[in-house]
Amino acid sequence: MFRRCLRLCDFSVLLATFEPFELYGSKDTGICEMVVNNKKNSLNLLDRSFFSSLLKATNYLSSELNGVARVGILTSKEGTPFSAGLDLKQLQELVKGPSSSATTGEKAVNSFGMPAMQFQRQHAEIRLFQSSVSSLARCSIPIICAIDGYCIGGATSIITACDFRYATEKAFFSVKEAQVGLAADLGVLQRLPRIVGEGRARELVYTARSFNGTEAKEMGLVEEVFESREKMIEAVRKSATLIASNSPLAVQGSKLLMNRQTEPDVERGLEYTASWSAGNVACDDVLEAAAAFAKKSPPLFENYVVNTSSTLK
Repeated sequence: MFRRCLRLCDFSVLLATFEPFELYGSKDTGICEMVVNNKKNSLNLLDRSFFSSLLKATNYLSSELNGVARVGILTSKEGTPFSAGLDLKQLQELVKGPSSSATTGEKAVNSFGMPAMQFQRQHAEIRLFQSSVSSLARCSIPIICAIDGYCIGGATSIITACDFRYATEKAFFSVKEAQVGLAADLGVLQRLPRIVGEGRARELVYTARSFNGTEAKEMGLVEEVFESREKMIEAVRKSATLIASNSPLAVQGSKLLMNRQTEPDVERGLEYTASWSAGNVACDDVLEAAAAFAKKSPPLFENYVVNTSSTLK
C-alpha cells in the first residue's frame, strides 16, 4: 500500500505508507521518520511483507524524497518493540520440502542433498531479504536507528545496517539465530564485527545470549542509551537536526565514501552466506527448532557435524 501526502509544512505530516512503515516529515526539518507500525502484529515480526516494504520505503527516501529528506530515523511506534525477530511460522513454510505433486525438476536433488528448485527459491528469497536490509546502508541519506524493547535475531541485522544507533535502557537485544538452528544470514555477521569488534561479535553470535541497552552502549553497538523512549526520541531528533543543518552534498558524499570501504566486502559475504543458508535451512536443527516452537518447548539439538579433517580422536 502506498499513499502520499501533499502537505509538507510540519514535522508530523504523513508523507507515505508502506505497511507496516509510516513515513513522517517535512521539507522544513529535512528529517524523515520511518515508524514501524504493524497493526496486525504487535511484536513487529519480520516476514516477507516487512522486508518488501522496507526496501520500498528506503528506495522512496533515496528517490521520491530527494531534496526533502536529509536524514532518516528508523524506529517503532510508541508502546511496541522494535522487532521480536523472524516470523517462525514463515520459517516453517520455508523449510518444507516439495509436495507429492512436485514436478520432476522440483524433486531433482542438488549437491546439498535437497531439491534443486527448492534450493534456488530459498536462495532467491534470502537474497531478497538481504537486499532489503542492505537498502538501509545503500540509502543516500544517513539513517539513525532508535531502539526500544525487543531487538532480536534478524532485527540485529537491520540495526547494524543503519549509520548509528540509540537505545533505551530496557531495549532487549539477542543475535538469536543459533538458538533456532540458523546462521544469521541478513548481514549481522558481516557488519557487527566492525561495530563491536571481532571477539565480542563472535561471543554474541555463538552464545545467542540477550543483553540490554546499557550493555549495548558499553560494547559500542549503540552510541547513547536513555532511561525512556521519550528522551531517546528527543535526543535522536536533535542529532538528526544537526545532520540536516549541514551540507547535504558533504553528508551524503561522506556516507558514500565510508560505505565504499566496507560494503563491497559485506556484499561478498552476503552472497556466500545466502548459498550456505539456502543449503542448510532444511537441516535437522532447523526442523527441530521449528517443531519445538510449535510445541512451545525448548529445542533439543542432538546431531552434530563431524570434522573429518580434524586430528582429534
